[in-house]
Amino acid sequence: MTTDAPAPIDADTKKRQTFGRKLRAARHRARITQQELADKSGIGFQQVSHAECGRVWPSLPVYLKMCRALGLEDAPLSGR
Repeated sequence: MTTDAPAPIDADTKKRQTFGRKLRAARHRARITQQELADKSGIGFQQVSHAECGRVWPSLPVYLKMCRALGLEDAPLSGR
């Protein structure tokens, strides 16, 4: 009987997941849904969903649109 261990998570995946958690927390503080954030940002719902799940990095223009829609200044979700 073999047990397949999950593949190790690489550093980039961990960073995407951390970003996604920060994005979700900011959206919750703003008390809006993923669809509302997408609408306010002028982007697709799936872009918000995939960013929150850590599947993708949003492009810089999309990132800035989401920050503006959340009322955040100076792109604080980056953690820099």
